[in-house]
Amino acid sequence: MPALTAMHHTTWHNTHDSILPSDYCAKQTIERFDRHWKKFFLKNDGSFALVAIDDNQILGFISAGIMRIIPEENLSVTDAYAEVYKLYIDANHQHGGMGKQLIQACFERLGSLGYVTAVVRVFTAGNACHFYEHIGGKLMTKEPIIHWPTLPYTLYYFQL
Repeated sequence: MPALTAMHHTTWHNTHDSILPSDYCAKQTIERFDRHWKKFFLKNDGSFALVAIDDNQILGFISAGIMRIIPEENLSVTDAYAEVYKLYIDANHQHGGMGKQLIQACFERLGSLGYVTAVVRVFTAGNACHFYEHIGGKLMTKEPIIHWPTLPYTLYYFQL
């Protein structure tokens, strides 16, 4: 788990330091990420993580499970919604198809668990919107983040 924690910490800061408030980013320590993963793997709620490894080095990961926050006005109560919680690829391995491969493997796993739709929530200011649109994500909504109302997130959905 230390390698996953370190990779997540590095890629998180590479992704978010330029778009989130600096005081918030400064609080995102390696210890905080370590606690996150320890809690994540102790949960028994069907959530999971898939990790891309090459030559004993973690190059990327994705985590997913049941949708945490449901914007009720946009969803049908008959649908089973999953959420992709995190997708991070090492900076030296981006734009090579690894993100798409991890998403596809994740969607297959979610489908096998009975989910019919998955959503992804990303900061609108980041580069991830282009990726999710490119792989077929449908725009669901753009909403402000409670802590930072001037920093909206975009929600995409996918049929599994």
